[in-house]
Amino acid sequence: MIIETSIIPLKTELSDKDFSLLQSDNKKVVSYLYGHLNQNTHKAYFFVLKKFFESIPQVSLKSVSIEHIQIYRLKYLDKKSISTQKQAITVLKEFFDYLVDEEYIRKNPF
Repeated sequence: MIIETSIIPLKTELSDKDFSLLQSDNKKVVSYLYGHLNQNTHKAYFFVLKKFFESIPQVSLKSVSIEHIQIYRLKYLDKKSISTQKQAITVLKEFFDYLVDEEYIRKNPF
């Protein structure tokens, strides 16, 4: 699934091409990025989520498990600094907490 940029007006400098790279469950991702984060945080969170979804293509948010998170860690985070790793994991935990709060998923995979 490709992110529909027409769902919510864009408030940052992210291009349509960047948004097309985020996959799965469009409305929840866009709602999280634009409805619950300040504008200064959008870009950083976007790139964490983008890398996460790129590491697990064809997996819906409702199907994400700890195994998918481990795949992301191996493909992307192992090469990054400790602070970058912590920031990325925090972003993902907060994102999945949001999905639980929205009753979109039952349990945070972390």
